[in-house]
Parts: sequence; structure tokens; C-alpha cells
Amino acid sequence: MTKIPLYIQLINNYRQKILNAELKPGAKLPSEIEMCRKYNISRITVKRALDELEREGLINKVKGSGSFVAKSPGPNRVSGQKNVFGLLLPFPSGLGRGIDLISGASSYFSENSSLLSVLIAEFDTNKEKECLQNFIDHGTNGILFYPYMDMSNLTMLNKLILDGFPVVLIDKQNESLPLSSVASDNLNGSYQAVSYLSDRGHKNIAFVSDVNLENYSTVRQRYFGYCMALKDQGLEINDENSLIGYASEIISKIENSRDIMIHKLPTSQAYLDYHKEKLYRLLDRQTPITAIHAVNDYIAIDFMKAALDMGLKIPADLSFIGFDNIQTCNVFEVPLTTVEQDMFKIGFEAARLLASLSETPIADRKISHITLPTRIIERSSVADLPASTSS
Repeated sequence: MTKIPLYIQLINNYRQKILNAELKPGAKLPSEIEMCRKYNISRITVKRALDELEREGLINKVKGSGSFVAKSPGPNRVSGQKNVFGLLLPFPSGLGRGIDLISGASSYFSENSSLLSVLIAEFDTNKEKECLQNFIDHGTNGILFYPYMDMSNLTMLNKLILDGFPVVLIDKQNESLPLSSVASDNLNGSYQAVSYLSDRGHKNIAFVSDVNLENYSTVRQRYFGYCMALKDQGLEINDENSLIGYASEIISKIENSRDIMIHKLPTSQAYLDYHKEKLYRLLDRQTPITAIHAVNDYIAIDFMKAALDMGLKIPADLSFIGFDNIQTCNVFEVPLTTVEQDMFKIGFEAARLLASLSETPIADRKISHITLPTRIIERSSVADLPASTSS
């Protein structure tokens, strides 16, 4: 027999007492601290239980005074009171498509009389933990969480799940945790990218990613899409054509490289030379690559800068296709063909899902994984390759 979680036991206990009139309308409930001691449970668990009872219209919470049994049970919302939801991003909002993501989430919440609070973890798992705790301490109704890595802050996430705190993951899925998520179809996006290159005559296609496969589900999915497309196009999956997880090497070799990668500062000569060296190794072979599919647009542009500095012509000598469709793609020296994610819609759908979870009794919540389609945005960085040079 499955044991009933403590927070549900607490909700059921007070719900029954209220509905059976054991607790009369207007009666004051024990304080959160008193409940913690009595039931030997955490403050978060007590708070979520009280929030649930308030949503059901069974109690009213009065700031500074405590919780009281409602005078007339039923749907309850204090006039003018707005729900506040948190959005935690791993990167500065001006990077990539962060603004679109925020706009999508904010659009949904504002349409539904709720507020959005945004915090930035700056690719730091310790700061990520602090931000999550900050949202909890300030009484947010739920969190949209864009994790830095798949497995970051698992201890806190497990606690939030067990406490019934609404959380929706953005961009990543964690197969080991019962958390809803919203993400792009990363696998199919890269599959489209490589198929697009193959259809235009490219047979020796590289995949480049600064981060490794182990820590990022998005990178794993994009790499698998790359491999699937090669197989379906009858092309060789050559390990020498994959350059993955080189960020740690760059950081150990080049001063300020972490700041360059995280904040996209002007590229140093040493940083540029590193990419030129890696690119040279992909080209200096009997059958050199003719195209690169980069895990994101920033990486594509890093290698495009290296190629141009080496005197190569894009796309005549080397073609590129990225992923994300950041604003820089359209204004770079050679406008970048890329796979577009609809970040506004990701933010909007994640907000909608989180709001729904927060309004649903804990016992009735369902796990949902929403996957949104991607599409190719054609620009000038991919050339048609003559059959004589495509192999």
C-alpha cells in the first residue's frame, strides 16, 4: 500500500476538520511553526498545505496574523491580490533569446492577473540554489526553472517535489524526476539541419559543441539528431568529425575565456586562435569537412570568425548552420542559416503549465512534457556543393 505523503495528510486532516465543522468559521489555525513541530515536517510542506487549503477556499491567510477558517467555504481569492511566479534563467537575459523567453512567460501571467519575478544564476549552480531558495522564501506560487545542467541542484528539486511545490523545467528534461517540462524538439531540429546540408550536397559534416553530452540533455538530443540524419542520408558517422566538450580546455588555456563564453565579450586573439587551431584539424585531412553544424549560434559564429580569419570564404569554402536564431545571426558578416526555437512560445506554454499546476490540487496533478517544433531559417552561410567535391 502506497504511503500518503505528509503534505497531503496535512491537507486532508484540516480539510476534514473544516468541512465537519470541528473547526468553526473564523477559527484560527496553529501557526506554521507550531504545525512544523506538531507534525515533524518542514516549513515549506506546511506552507504548501496552507496554500492548497486557501486555493480551495477553506481558509484565509492574513499577513502578520495567521490562517483562519473561511466564513463561507468555496473558491477564494483576495480582491486585488496577484499570484507571483518565479523564472530562473542560467544566463543573462540579454543573451541568446532570453528576452523572448521572459516576454512569453510574462505575457501569459499578465493576461491572467499574475506577476513574474526573474532571477539570473549566471551559469553558477551555487547561485542557482540561492535563487531557488529566494523564490521559496518570498512566497512565490511556483517556479519556471531553466537549469544550467541536467543534474544541478537535485537535492533541492527532490525536496520541492516532495513538498508539492509547483516547478516546470524549461529547455531540459530530467528523466529521473517527476517534473513537467517545456522544450524545443532539439533532436528533430538538428536532424533537419544535417538533412538540409546533405540535400545541398554536403557529405562530410562536422558537429561542434563547447559543452559535453553528459550534463546537457539538449546537447545529447541535438547530437543524436545529427547522427540520425547522417545514418538516414547514407553518410558515415565519423567520430573525428565531432568536436564536443572543449569549454574546459579553453578555460584552462586562455585568460578571461570563461567571461568571453558566458557574457559573449569581444573575442580575444588567443580565443580566436584556439578556434582556428580546432578548425584547421577538421580541414587538414584527405577528406576535409565541407560544413559545420554547431550546437548553438554563438559556437557557429566563433568558428565562422576563425574561418574568415584563416582566409576562408563562407560559404564557398565552408558552410555553417547554427541553432537558436539569435539576433546576431542576421547581422553577422555572413548571415547565419540556423534552426529557430520559438522561445516566446516556450515561455508562454511553460507559464500556462505552471499556472495550471498551481491551481490543481496536489493529488490530481499530472506530469506533462511539451515539445515544440523548430524550423530552418535560411540565410547566406550554406552553399550548394558540386557533386565532384561533396565526398
